[in-house]
Order: sequence, then structure tokens, then C-alpha cells
Amino acid sequence: MQINNVMKAFPGTELARKDASRQEYKVPIKLNVSKQPLYIKVILGQGFPSICAQVVVMARVTHSYVESGTYNYRGPALANWN
Repeated sequence: MQINNVMKAFPGTELARKDASRQEYKVPIKLNVSKQPLYIKVILGQGFPSICAQVVVMARVTHSYVESGTYNYRGPALANWN
């Protein structure tokens, strides 16, 4: 299970919501520039893993891979999903 690997790599990952069509996980990421973790929401839809996960940054950030206004991650890891 891929989510088990995420939970091992990022302790504190928790299932935030689950229903018949999707699972949402809250993942804390520790950055050297902050004492507090940056949280991302990873959404696994029914088609996962054939269809890529959605990744949403749970804070206002500016980054070329994060869509302004929505905070959706749009980087190469998801763009090249196969």
C-alpha cells in the first residue's frame, strides 16, 4: 500500500475523510525554514492509482508548482503520472 509508505515517511499523517468515492489524508511536511509543519491534503479518488492523486497545500504559499488561488500542486510528479 502506497499510503503506508507515506505514513512511514511522514509521521503524523492521518486519514481526514473517507467515503465511497475518495480518501483524504492530512500530511505534515517539516521544512527547515519553519518550526511548524506545512500540511498538505492528499486526495485519493476512486481511480487511484490509475488516476493521479490530488495534492493541495493547506497554507498560502508561493511556488511555481502551486496554482495560486487554489493551492493545488501542479508539479511534474503529477503532470507525468502514468
